[in-house]
Amino acid sequence: MANILIIEDEESLVKIYSMVLQDGGHKIVGKFYDGEEAFKFINKMEHWPDIIIIDQRLPGIKGLDLLKLIKEKVKRKNKTQILFISADNLVQGEVTQLGAKFIQKPFSVLKLNEIIDGLLSVST
Repeated sequence: MANILIIEDEESLVKIYSMVLQDGGHKIVGKFYDGEEAFKFINKMEHWPDIIIIDQRLPGIKGLDLLKLIKEKVKRKNKTQILFISADNLVQGEVTQLGAKFIQKPFSVLKLNEIIDGLLSVST
């Protein structure tokens, strides 16, 4: 089981991700539809989630900028994995260079738990 934070502006996708992940035994610890609101929450976090899912096209702070801010904040000992899911493949190179897993939209959400399990196995 993973604790997962979802940052995605499309409410329908957040609902689908949440449903699929919870069916897979994971816990959703937060849902944000705006990059700036998500970053305010992240700045106050005492316990980091196992996985953070980020979309690129967010209101407020864009996903790539949010990823950079998170990476600045994360300590080396922190094992939080980032899953960057976006239709904007122009950011893929920079996302992977920053150490996040990039998934191109559209993709089969039925594979979401498999992707999460793969990220968890990397962090252990």
